[in-house]
Amino acid sequence: MFISPSGEHVAIAVGNEITILQRDDNYQEPCGIFTCSYPITYTFGAWSEDHGVLGVYDSTDTLYFIRANGEEITRIRKQHLKVPLPIISFVIHDDKNVKKSCL
Repeated sequence: MFISPSGEHVAIAVGNEITILQRDDNYQEPCGIFTCSYPITYTFGAWSEDHGVLGVYDSTDTLYFIRANGEEITRIRKQHLKVPLPIISFVIHDDKNVKKSCL
């Protein structure tokens, strides 16, 4: 489960699917569903609340950026990130004064 800082959005990951709920309707109906085409496990994620974007990392070392409506923005495999160490977590810097995208 990935909860945005203010609780505006909640993403529930089960298997290869992420269901996104929003506070506006008291988390009753999905505002978005993202499904990966192969079996994976999402290991961690973080919301950029100002942009309505969820970043999630999975068991195949792939990083996804997903809009609150479930639309995939992009996915990046670990070999394309060129990081020398394993990724164990990430945090979205939340600066209310910045209006441009963090992506």
